[in-house]
Amino acid sequence: MPSYPLLDSHIHLWPATALSPTDHTWMKPNHLLTRRHGISEYRASTSSSPFQPTGFVYVETDRHLPSLHPPSHSDEDLKKWARAPLEELDFLRRVVEGRKEHVDADGFDPSLDPSLVKGVVIWAPFLLESSVFDRYLGIARERLGDMAWGKVVGFRYLLQGRGVDGVKSAAGNAEFVRNVVKLAAMDGGKGKVFDVGADAHRDGVEAVEAVGELVANVRKAEGGEKVRFVMNHFCKPDLSTPSSSYSSFSRYKSAIESYAHDPNIYMKVSGALNEFEPTPTPADPIDIISTLGPYLDLVYSVFGAKRLMFGSDWPVLNVGGPKGEKEGEESNWSVWRSVVAKWMSEKDLSDEECAYIWSRSGVTAYGIEDFTARGSGGGEMSIGSSFLHSPPTCPVLLSVAPQPPLTMNPSPLLTGKTMAITGGVTGIGRAIVLGYLSHGARVAVNHLGDPTSAGQYKSLIEEAAAIFDGSVENKGKGRETAEDRLAEVPGDVGNPETGKKLIDEVVKRWGRLDVFVTNAGVCEFKEFLDISPDLWSNTLTTNLTGAFNTVQAAASVLSTQSPPGGSIIGISSISALVGGAQQAHYTPTKAGITSLMQSCACALGKYNIRCNALLPGTIKTQLNEKDLEDDTKRKYMEGRIPLGRTGVPADLAGPAIFLGSDLSAYVTGAQLLVDGGLFVNLQ
Repeated sequence: MPSYPLLDSHIHLWPATALSPTDHTWMKPNHLLTRRHGISEYRASTSSSPFQPTGFVYVETDRHLPSLHPPSHSDEDLKKWARAPLEELDFLRRVVEGRKEHVDADGFDPSLDPSLVKGVVIWAPFLLESSVFDRYLGIARERLGDMAWGKVVGFRYLLQGRGVDGVKSAAGNAEFVRNVVKLAAMDGGKGKVFDVGADAHRDGVEAVEAVGELVANVRKAEGGEKVRFVMNHFCKPDLSTPSSSYSSFSRYKSAIESYAHDPNIYMKVSGALNEFEPTPTPADPIDIISTLGPYLDLVYSVFGAKRLMFGSDWPVLNVGGPKGEKEGEESNWSVWRSVVAKWMSEKDLSDEECAYIWSRSGVTAYGIEDFTARGSGGGEMSIGSSFLHSPPTCPVLLSVAPQPPLTMNPSPLLTGKTMAITGGVTGIGRAIVLGYLSHGARVAVNHLGDPTSAGQYKSLIEEAAAIFDGSVENKGKGRETAEDRLAEVPGDVGNPETGKKLIDEVVKRWGRLDVFVTNAGVCEFKEFLDISPDLWSNTLTTNLTGAFNTVQAAASVLSTQSPPGGSIIGISSISALVGGAQQAHYTPTKAGITSLMQSCACALGKYNIRCNALLPGTIKTQLNEKDLEDDTKRKYMEGRIPLGRTGVPADLAGPAIFLGSDLSAYVTGAQLLVDGGLFVNLQ
């Protein structure tokens, strides 16, 4: 199955210096969003997903204005009145230019993150007189500088929250219409977008109908269909009840259908997780789709794939999202991406249609010229305006940090192989499972068996199906789905019987075992003098005794099957090589894993069994997410790492695939550090 570069067409960012009501009127003390949300936090929220965004479009964040109009039209009063929006531009300039002077408050990596900014949609005062509007744009351009102004792909004047009368007032305002019309002539006729934020849920469907009046007035004034409009978030319908019970659905449907024949109106597939209130947002993507499906089907029928674009609405999606605001596999960003992927799978969209929704429509609508994805051969392929005339191939995804994307690989290394893994539903284990599936393996996954891990296994199936095959279509067509290639074996690895059950399941289902990965582990940071006997015993039992038991069970089969042989991989840690003040109970267990693999390499080589250890460095997983919340510690670690970033679980997938494949046929007893160079950097 091809993979697609992903443009996240709708995210918001703000620095730690813009958290008061005088910066954002809507920000309140102790609100979920009232803290820094920089690119660093965005990268963390997407880190566990095998699909990583190649880039994003920043959308203005509704900065504070003291009044609807400035006290006068002088430049001085205009700047004072628009202080907060202009400070937003200062922030964007620092990000785009990679400036370091406020990097802690701004929350981004100057060496990596500016390239992710593919476009910015900024605020502009469309209600003001045309000449004043023009002067404001001049001020804005000066504040942004040439580089950041070059990233401006559109403007937004938020209409949601203004009520029906507010939207109608804008639609009927001649100056507002005149200023929107100007967008088509910008950039030498290339034009810039007008982003539309309307809210059918809170302002009523009449507000969406009023947006139609605005579009009609603009079209009349310009004498054509020149200005490109991008509608945000399905225009925010009420999802608290099914569409069949939504009294205004027919009016909403008619309002959306009125845009069908206008080729320069686009819709963002975004923002829906916040529209289930006052009912809770469903936790399962399938349940989300059951409610959202009629709306997705509607916008698809109206706009087609070529005028639909994926957007996450990060971090606002965390307000209504089912997962809270956590990093890793529980992030709402991954939930929303999975919802969209599963809907496209169930809809049986073509490869070309999928490519448009994931990125091409956004690139086209916003006129983005530097959207680049790395091809499977390692070369760069540029996706600009000319790509619409190229064959509908879908290049491999480029991640937000340099790491191998997990997609269905065109040259799989593990086809026909079977693998078993302990601790395979979160963090590193989950990333390895998805990596093995992407290279054609069948995988038996062990997890603890409690309700939380059982739910994580269920979401693993959904994620794998959405990425690799679309299980709904493949079922009944004779094709093996991701679910067919997964087996579940719950149980505590501290129990010797768990390893035997795991290996027996592999042999029962698939006939032999080729690769075993011992990954299950726990790590509770604790001062040495506070480590209790129970904590020591539990850590040792899970991390080392569990590894021994399961490795022995795997080796018993690998050594006696015909032909004998295979690969055993122990997930150790950089902590096996160094000490840790709060890890005196943990580091010995990881040193034990490394030693176990060395001894097994000696003992099992005669059976053609290779045994190697992977030693992750600082990787963002559920084990250390609280530790990495300490900004001082995190920044210190990032400064120590030559590659300039902490790792993510997907960084371990490639090395694990290598050690499980025939490419490592002469590698045994090895210790492979996966740490971005941290261990060797003694300076």
